[in-house]
Amino acid sequence: MRFAMGDRLATLMFYNDLLGFSVLRALSGAFPGTNDSIAFYEFKDLPRAPFNLRVQDPGAPALSLRVNDLDNLRRRLRAAGVHVASARGEVVQFTPTIRNILVEDPNGIHVELCEEKR
Repeated sequence: MRFAMGDRLATLMFYNDLLGFSVLRALSGAFPGTNDSIAFYEFKDLPRAPFNLRVQDPGAPALSLRVNDLDNLRRRLRAAGVHVASARGEVVQFTPTIRNILVEDPNGIHVELCEEKR
């Protein structure tokens, strides 16, 4: 996956520090526990405007990640100032075994964080 980013340091903090990605200096790396890659590009000296689609808008960028310990991650995200867009900012019981939250990364990409309890 490849994404444009608006703020390198904020993107690095969100994915590396909060979500545990092994993000390299060029802001590319692997999804935790996989060989799948993700990269972020920063375009300098170009006019830019935030691209703020709602999650339900057609074509809205979104990423869904499976995580461990969603409650602790939600607390860490909120402490870091990340807005939790789920109802009342709480974990949502999506199915009998899947719980999730929806957040937005520093670039406006919606990130669904899911935890499955078996």
